[in-house]
Amino acid sequence: MRTTERISKRASSFLRNFWEICVRGIIVLSSFFLRKRTLKISAGMEDIEYDELHDNPSLAKIIVSRDNPTYSSIDGVLYSKDGTKLIRFPPASKKDTFQVPDSVTSIEEWAFEDCRSLTKLTIPNSVTTISDKAFDGCSSLTEITIPDSVTSIGEWAFYGCTSLTKITIPNSVTSIGDQAFAYCTSLTKITIPNSVTSIGWSAFAYCASLTEITIPNSVTS
Repeated sequence: MRTTERISKRASSFLRNFWEICVRGIIVLSSFFLRKRTLKISAGMEDIEYDELHDNPSLAKIIVSRDNPTYSSIDGVLYSKDGTKLIRFPPASKKDTFQVPDSVTSIEEWAFEDCRSLTKLTIPNSVTTISDKAFDGCSSLTEITIPDSVTSIGEWAFYGCTSLTKITIPNSVTSIGDQAFAYCTSLTKITIPNSVTSIGWSAFAYCASLTEITIPNSVTS
């Protein structure tokens, strides 16, 4: 009888623990899938949580109040108030092409992170900086034009752009950051101009299809 009681207690304990694990799992999955598809930034909101912008794969649109003193939005994309910084392109946007506005001078960190629907992107001559991780994980991006105005390509800028086959670095660029093009597995050819003096650590690591790369004498580090 005692043996039967012990088995019954152990079974009850197991079922109770199993049920708790299931409930916790449902809560975690629900919080993931029910993330906001539209992020609304009110007039008084000056700080945005990192998770809201960069840990939310369901985010498809960003709307900013016209009275907000820090941010602005155009067609669901987040910018600084004056429009000079592109802060976040929503990762769940269905747009496959995008033209960066002429007002933008800086593409900020993680601006296009994990935007897997984008296949083509045009950057205007107004842009001078492509920041760290700007296009990290844009796995469908096949074509991008970097204008002569850009002077630096940040760390991890194009990390994991696995569909990118070719990229031209203009004569204006002086530095290429660490792992800037790492895991661009479809990249076959790249030419680095004489303006570049610095190439970061593992800038072209794991570019398995890369058959040709030209590094000029101007590179010193």
